[in-house]
Amino acid sequence: MAKSYKGASKKAIHDSKVSQLDSLGTASGDLSFKETQTVIEQVVGDFVERVRKNIDSIPNFVTTGSINDIVVVPEEGDVNVYANPWVLFQDKGVSGVKVKVPGSPYAYTNKKPPFHVFKQWIKDKKLTLTDKNDYHRKHDKRLSEKDRAKERPFKKLTEEEKINNAAWGMVNKVYNEGFPARNIYSKEIPRLVEDLQKEVADFAAEQVVQLFHVKK
Repeated sequence: MAKSYKGASKKAIHDSKVSQLDSLGTASGDLSFKETQTVIEQVVGDFVERVRKNIDSIPNFVTTGSINDIVVVPEEGDVNVYANPWVLFQDKGVSGVKVKVPGSPYAYTNKKPPFHVFKQWIKDKKLTLTDKNDYHRKHDKRLSEKDRAKERPFKKLTEEEKINNAAWGMVNKVYNEGFPARNIYSKEIPRLVEDLQKEVADFAAEQVVQLFHVKK
């Protein structure tokens, strides 16, 4: 799943800069790639900030926060983006074992989502977990007559037990149904290419060869 953003090729940059310098009478031997690479870093950095904002704008997003840990690293003429795999999963969506997400290359199989993430999210949100009162339970048409007459199942649970039950419920729901694509970075790619084309001479869309390197 390793992916990266690659900057304009050295040859394209070199040819463009040589042409510009020759017109000014500057020796091509003094050419440095640092200026162009810095521009690419800035453009890709702006792209990363837009991705972070897209993540932060998702309402009630269950995450530990590590999904925002995205860094831009210049390496041997390339400009690479490193991120956790959750970025890819959230962008493309993940199919559940019972419900498939159209177009997603990812799916749950024999491993469920991490319980601790949902439990911590409930605590961080300071959610108040209450059971339906007896009146509403008796009139809930989704329940059988037998279930309507039963005492509330979690009536005597501690707050910690209620949180655990709720977290496991969320885990099982996501495991079975998956979650849809959120397009947190895919929708930003056209602007990334456009910005690079504005800033880097002879830049072609094909030079964005991949998307992200997954952190190890």
